[in-house]
Amino acid sequence: MMLTIIFFQNLEISKTEVFYALSGSKKGLYGYLEKEMKLYLPRLENKCITDNYLEGALKNELLILAKEKIKEPIFVKKCSRHELVLELVNILDNVIRKNDETKNIRLGFDETNPANKKWLINMLYTLNENHELFQKIPTTIDKDLLEKLDKRLYFSFIYF
Repeated sequence: MMLTIIFFQNLEISKTEVFYALSGSKKGLYGYLEKEMKLYLPRLENKCITDNYLEGALKNELLILAKEKIKEPIFVKKCSRHELVLELVNILDNVIRKNDETKNIRLGFDETNPANKKWLINMLYTLNENHELFQKIPTTIDKDLLEKLDKRLYFSFIYF
C-alpha cells in the first residue's frame, strides 16, 4: 500500500485527469462540478468549457459561484456577450482581485470563446445588481398626449 502512495506522488497527474479517468468523460466531470459541488457553470456545449476551464473550476481558480447565490435580473438592456465579458473583467480587476485571497481568480475564457449569454448576465447581476444594464430606462409621457388620450377614452365611454 505504501508503494502505491509513493508511486502516485511522483506522477504528474492533474485533478482533471483523475476525474476524467473516474467519470470517463468531460460530461462526467462537468456533471460532478454542477451537481455535486453545486457550481453555477456555463452550458456544457459552450466552447469555453475546455479541459483547462474544468481543471480551473476544480482548483477554485475561476470566477464561479455556487448555484444558490445566483440571482436573475428582471430587466436587462440589450447588450452583446463581448460587452458582458468586458464588464466581468472590469469587476475582476477592480473588485475581486483587490483581495489577497482572490488575486489570482480568473474568468477561464476570453472574448473569442465566451460563456453563454444567460450565464454572463446572471453572474454580472449577482456581482453587481446596480449595474446600468439592469436599470430600467425611465419613460416620460407628454402630459398633453396623456390628456388627449384620457379625453378620447372618456368620450368613447359616453357614446358607447
